[in-house]
Amino acid sequence: MGEARIRQKTKNIGFVSTRLAGTDGVSLEAAKWASIFEGEGHLCFYLAGEFDKDKPHERSLLIEEAHFQYPAIEEISRGCFGVTVRDASITKKIHQMKNELKKHIYEFIRDFKIDLLVPENVLAIPLNIPLGLAIAEVV
Repeated sequence: MGEARIRQKTKNIGFVSTRLAGTDGVSLEAAKWASIFEGEGHLCFYLAGEFDKDKPHERSLLIEEAHFQYPAIEEISRGCFGVTVRDASITKKIHQMKNELKKHIYEFIRDFKIDLLVPENVLAIPLNIPLGLAIAEVV
């Protein structure tokens, strides 16, 4: 008997990252995963603060606040690293940005009918603390 392969419904897979551009490890790894998923017949969608020009715009959501170089995110990073006590205003800004980013993530999920989210390093590296918190609360 031959091995039977069960074909499942095509999934809409959403990648979330601070940046999907250039030749950094995260962007290259996301591209490899997307290639594998698409090879299996799934559709890939992207939410990030920066994209390469070759990313399909019709399947991407550019959110500037997701980028680690967005001014408010840089301000948060300065207020969190290299200090012994975080100022209350930074904590407030973290939560404000987190809530705004969560809205965008839910918009992404709704508009692109996302079945599976793939957070690319947003939960592992604190380049954008509010984005990490937002995705953690969504998943």
